[in-house]
Amino acid sequence: MEIQKHENKAIVFFDGDCVFCSGSVQWVMQNEKSEELYFAALQTDFAKEFLPAQNLDLESLPDSILLWYENQLFVKSEAALKIAEYLKFPLSLIRVFSILPTAFNNFFYDFIARNRYDWFGKRESCFRPLPEEKDRFLSE
Repeated sequence: MEIQKHENKAIVFFDGDCVFCSGSVQWVMQNEKSEELYFAALQTDFAKEFLPAQNLDLESLPDSILLWYENQLFVKSEAALKIAEYLKFPLSLIRVFSILPTAFNNFFYDFIARNRYDWFGKRESCFRPLPEEKDRFLSE
């Protein structure tokens, strides 16, 4: 797999087993200004090779949504708020919450992440994109 050809892309990594996370990816795709984001479930071989190749320890990363953007990894609420920059107006205004302290935003993020399986469920198998979405998903 050629990891280097993907390093300059904005990549959303998500929990492919989580109904809420997979649904969030679908929602982002439907509400993007333009098709700039790429997606990869954390369970894919791509994620398991790409993230360590960037000197990131998979075991120390959150298991929900991450964003690789401009050679930097954003996690938790910072990832979610950075993803909001790609959304159509007025949804992009969600980004206004970035003025709040990260610890404050992460408190709410962690609360949702901790309860996501109980509230929304867990898939029997990892999320699979529709055929027309396949070019946006990195799952080599």
